[in-house]
Amino acid sequence: MSKLTKEQNRFLIWLSLNGNHFEICREVGNSYRKTNGLDSYVSKHGQRYKFDIRTLIKLVKEGLVTSEILFPYGIKHEHYFLTEQGVDYVSKLNFGTCSNG
Repeated sequence: MSKLTKEQNRFLIWLSLNGNHFEICREVGNSYRKTNGLDSYVSKHGQRYKFDIRTLIKLVKEGLVTSEILFPYGIKHEHYFLTEQGVDYVSKLNFGTCSNG
């Protein structure tokens, strides 16, 4: 596995926390590629982190994150979550070096 950036580690940690979720709309139309769930992706000071889709792509390629297709209200969304490898990786991170501030 290649070295992950601070942003990639931050996103993995955030995704691993209970209550956090991330989805991308895959239905072609006005909401295509809009995201759900990033409302809590913020620093300890309440400032929102900018989400870069390349972070997600890298984590999927590394096998740390995977997805499943859901159809809430009949609209196709891709729901992302950690793989077992991702959970293991997050558990080994030193949280002191990857703070939210």
